[in-house]
Amino acid sequence: MLPELKFKKHIPDKLLGKRFKFIKLGFNNSEWAKRPVEKDWRKTNNYGCYSIDLNEHIANGGNYGILTGVGNLLVIDFDSREFQDKLFKVLPPTFTVKTAGKELYHLYYQIDKPFTKRPIRDSDGKTVADLQCVGAYVVAPNSANGSRKYKVVFDIPIAKVSYDILKKLFPKVFIEKSRPNVRHYNDDYLTVTDVLNKLNAAHVRSLFWVDPKFGITKGNRHNFKVREDNKAWFSYHSWEGGGVLRLIMYYYDISADKAKEVLKQWRRK
Repeated sequence: MLPELKFKKHIPDKLLGKRFKFIKLGFNNSEWAKRPVEKDWRKTNNYGCYSIDLNEHIANGGNYGILTGVGNLLVIDFDSREFQDKLFKVLPPTFTVKTAGKELYHLYYQIDKPFTKRPIRDSDGKTVADLQCVGAYVVAPNSANGSRKYKVVFDIPIAKVSYDILKKLFPKVFIEKSRPNVRHYNDDYLTVTDVLNKLNAAHVRSLFWVDPKFGITKGNRHNFKVREDNKAWFSYHSWEGGGVLRLIMYYYDISADKAKEVLKQWRRK
């Protein structure tokens, strides 16, 4: 009973039980505070809510995350307060967590038909929310980022939402793709590797695994792949792909027009 009693101090009652799985994240105020500290966390290195290993990790000050998709869990992760306020009025009330950074909401739902993570974008192509489901995770309540914590703001049961309702709300998000649309992007400015090398080094390290010997990207923890000719890329994490221009749009979360301006500026340097 000891692990259970300890663990209830960290995990809210609504998330306890056998249906959910959790992963170890880094310690607060470290660069891994919001990232998994173990490999293969999707399949093997995840834990039940009463795991002694996970319990000790949290008791020692480590953060933790909850796997989405497992137990049919869907979490709507907002990046825009305006979009959040609009959608909050449409969807049923549910267990809700306020994030530590932007202080926006994580809405927890039970989905009847799980799917892979899907971004929701506005008319300018900017991400306003992510539908976190199969193969993803979110930072769980009571984890910390600096002096702030992920806090439960509506401690009510996790509501149900149907796949069909989401599809009606966001038809563009659920367009079926038979295969990744990876193609060459022929431009006169830079190769994909050139672009990666010009990105801020700290940001690149946070997103990609970089080969220190060659200084080029081989792949990343989000299953990011670059073709050998450095003309095309694809991320299995976000189901995005394309060439140089699309990489700039994806990395900085900006429109095509703004990405073209970035390329023009880099070409002059």
